[in-house]
Amino acid sequence: MSSWNRPVVGVRLPPWATFAGSVFHGLLDYMRLHGWWELVTDNNAFGELEPVHLDEHWRGEGLITFRMTEAEGAAWRKAGMAVVNISSEGGSYGFPRVMPDNGDVGRKAAGHLLSLGLRNYAYIGRAASQYNVASWVSGPRRYARERWESYSACLAGHGIEAESFFVPPHPLWEKNAWRAIRGEIVDFLQTLRLPCGIFAADDPLAMAVRQACYAGGFTVPDDMPLIGFGNDRVYCHGTTPALTSVDYPGREIGVQAARLLAEQLAGSEPKEIEEIVPVGPVVSRESTDFLCFEDPEIARLVRWIRLHALGDPVQVSDVHAQTDLSMTNLKARFQAVLGHGPKREIMQTRLRHLEYLLGTTDLPVEKIAQSMGFTSVESLSRFLVRETGKKLAQYREHHE
Repeated sequence: MSSWNRPVVGVRLPPWATFAGSVFHGLLDYMRLHGWWELVTDNNAFGELEPVHLDEHWRGEGLITFRMTEAEGAAWRKAGMAVVNISSEGGSYGFPRVMPDNGDVGRKAAGHLLSLGLRNYAYIGRAASQYNVASWVSGPRRYARERWESYSACLAGHGIEAESFFVPPHPLWEKNAWRAIRGEIVDFLQTLRLPCGIFAADDPLAMAVRQACYAGGFTVPDDMPLIGFGNDRVYCHGTTPALTSVDYPGREIGVQAARLLAEQLAGSEPKEIEEIVPVGPVVSRESTDFLCFEDPEIARLVRWIRLHALGDPVQVSDVHAQTDLSMTNLKARFQAVLGHGPKREIMQTRLRHLEYLLGTTDLPVEKIAQSMGFTSVESLSRFLVRETGKKLAQYREHHE
């Protein structure tokens, strides 16, 4: 099957995996350099377009799929199709897999929560999932175990033992499955000592945890600072407060999946290998706007910095203007609480925000510089080199 002499390549994502939409950016990056494919997705256009269902009966030159059944894998292999799996779940049945580094997810979540100064930590994952759509692949969740293992190991390195809860499998198509799941999560939350930092295995589950917190009478972030994974705009901004999340490396997964697919399209035999992609940074939002400091005045000033330094190059003198402390006392108390002074806190806050904008958005660098109060792109670039040793081009290589 071909269209305008281009290979026809399907891209199959389940409707709930909205975070994985960024994979398309990586596919486009690859095609711009190596030649275009005709991309096809599952669709029911209600009569405006020919319906497409990317199942075991679909035939194209290639397919990038978020999970597959054994029957699908066998059918596609028999048909000689090129296939790449971009989920850690289920089998790959002789085809390559590209997936985020689940260990990296757990470590970054732990590191972020540790930075809040908490004493109590917990993890909520899924033991398994049950779907009534075969291609979504029911069964134990590998990613949930791997993220817990790295999260708990990171905390153990700081002498901390985290609590964990794995939601048992429920038939998710049943009308009130969500009620049972919420009740189980509430029961677990009630066993925790507060305040407690919580890492949920992904953003959809983090939203369920946020709703369970509300149902159980807990507040986020004051009782339970909460972080997820995926940086899915729908889930992260579909709850109050907005959800902190580890960024899903969809663009790089798309590039690597396209490369492996292209090798098969060129005649290479598929191999059941795994490509592990490092995940992006923690995108901090209000769900972890929590500072467990014994010095309430410094906690108040840190909040002020993290609010105002994103769009304005504030100075230490601006921080000093917000308090009755002397400059000497201000710096000493910052050092005692944070291990660094107010200037370093300003720089770190601005750097986190800048790296997020450069790494996860398509905003022109000029707009980013303007939004953050840099006088020019050159000023922004000098800031990056000074703070990280990296040049601007290293952050923008996928956005040019």
